[in-house]
Amino acid sequence: SSTAVVPISGKKTKFQMPRPGQNGAISGVLDGQRFVLTGLFPELGGGGGLNLGKDKMKALIENFGGRVTGSVSGKTNFVVVGKDPGANKVGKATAKSIPLVDLLALNRVIHGQASLDDISSEPAPRITNFSAGYKGNGLLKNTAEW
Repeated sequence: SSTAVVPISGKKTKFQMPRPGQNGAISGVLDGQRFVLTGLFPELGGGGGLNLGKDKMKALIENFGGRVTGSVSGKTNFVVVGKDPGANKVGKATAKSIPLVDLLALNRVIHGQASLDDISSEPAPRITNFSAGYKGNGLLKNTAEW
């Protein structure tokens, strides 16, 4: 399933950006957690090309106390997967047993409907396409294992 928020009518709706302490959104719920973003987040809007929605996703995570870094490392707690993620980041996260999560999972944590432990143990978001990346550097030779 996609991370896009799509109503039955087929029209895409813009994701409502949660604000700490408002409408059940829990301030500081992501404190001390490190995230890496991969893919596009069109439901958030803003930016374009390979940066679509990433600035808003970064702001969302930082507003709730998390930290966003550019590459997967041993300090990474979660990799947030958007549309057409990079095969390199997904592969590194999988190799290091770092949970892959999507916007909807994060939104459930922000609103107290799930814990970070809950989303860590859930199945990874289904990835149907990887990004071609910058000049095609994001392609996997064999995506059958995903």
